[in-house]
Amino acid sequence: MSKVLTLEMTVSFLNNPKSIDLSIFESIEDDAAESLSRYESYINLRGLTSLSDASAESLSRHKGDLDLDGLQTLTDASAESLSRHEGWLYLNGLMNLSDASAESISRHEGRLHLYGLTNLSDAAAESLSRHKGDLILNGLQNLSDAAAESLSRHEGWLYLSGLQTLSDAAAESLSRHKGDLNFNGLQNLTDAAAESLSRYKGSLELNGLQTLSDAAAESLSRHEGYIGLIGLMDLTDAAAKSLSRHKGKLNLGGLTDLTDAAAESLSRHEGYIGLIGLLDLSDALAESLSRHKGGLSLDGLTSISDVAAESLSRHNGILELNGLQTLSDAAAKSLSRLEYELELNGLQTLSDAAAQSLTKHQYLIVSEEIEMKIDSYRKIKMEFISKPVETAWRIWYNSEVLINEEKYSINYFDSDETEDIKVFDSNGHEIDEGTIYDSIIKIFNENSAVFKDAEIGDSFINS
Repeated sequence: MSKVLTLEMTVSFLNNPKSIDLSIFESIEDDAAESLSRYESYINLRGLTSLSDASAESLSRHKGDLDLDGLQTLTDASAESLSRHEGWLYLNGLMNLSDASAESISRHEGRLHLYGLTNLSDAAAESLSRHKGDLILNGLQNLSDAAAESLSRHEGWLYLSGLQTLSDAAAESLSRHKGDLNFNGLQNLTDAAAESLSRYKGSLELNGLQTLSDAAAESLSRHEGYIGLIGLMDLTDAAAKSLSRHKGKLNLGGLTDLTDAAAESLSRHEGYIGLIGLLDLSDALAESLSRHKGGLSLDGLTSISDVAAESLSRHNGILELNGLQTLSDAAAKSLSRLEYELELNGLQTLSDAAAQSLTKHQYLIVSEEIEMKIDSYRKIKMEFISKPVETAWRIWYNSEVLINEEKYSINYFDSDETEDIKVFDSNGHEIDEGTIYDSIIKIFNENSAVFKDAEIGDSFINS
């Protein structure tokens, strides 16, 4: 027997949204839809298999995300009504969309989910090109060149991950699209299509590709923006050399191995590189990748040698090593010298010596348990090695301090209206966040009254 959502039930829901699971109902009474339209948040009605035109008209006044994934058909009148809905609209159950409905629903403003559509007429594509917001068409298995030309005029994220092939003409058209493109279903990419997509400006998802010709890699290297190539299982040295010239984030997370030549090439890439598929990292590869400038993700590694850690400590950018479960004392000491954010969320154990070393790192991300252990060693001692000196016409006090054997400069501004403090490392780079900065600020706040009178040798401990 069909489960019907009644007015009485919606009143109870409005009083206590946790009292009723709306997703279990297969139909809804018109007065219940009218009542529910006043709820200003996400509504999950994905269980509905039918919706009257009157109910659609009521739900069009709802403000918030609306999930109607259970509907397999939609009348043109209902589509016209739902086009006025404000918020994300989920219609992933629709198998077909009439040209009239497409024309109406194109006026909806917000993310539009039409995952269930496997085909799209040229007229419907022309209408949907005018939609303002992300357009999810992951169910499409074919796309005519005319439809591609129309969709190229759409503005917003365009998901077409159901396509396994893309004609050269369609690629040329879609290269003019304004917004991110998702082609994660593509199994092959012709050299001509790659050349066209190289001119596209935006994030480009090609995670379904398992192979990439050297010519295609050369073309894609000229693309500016994120490129997802997680599906690639192999990368020739020539392709790696080409992709090293790419400007933007580059995700090669499917690679399980890299030649020394490929690693050397990728080290010259400037920007984020995802290499989470690497399960082992030779010392030679680590040395090459240490010269890379930008974020580097090596989350697939479960262990790392001391030599590799020493090399990676010289890396210029965020370093993600979230797969490491343990870290030797020597590796921890090396990585503590990394000048950028270090992610070690996978650590399960850490020796006392390693924890003490990692207290010196300024931007460390670890699990709560490991964080607590490291924190226990963060009672730092700040020792003045130069007496604060008043400078300039404003009251600035400049001083040098020694913290955990590292030298820092502190500039303190004092006036009747305000106080300010700036911290610089030994290279003159300003520090405005991180554990060392937090510790200095804590010590300073506890002792600011005596700061300007400090003498050489005076020390304070962060408790």
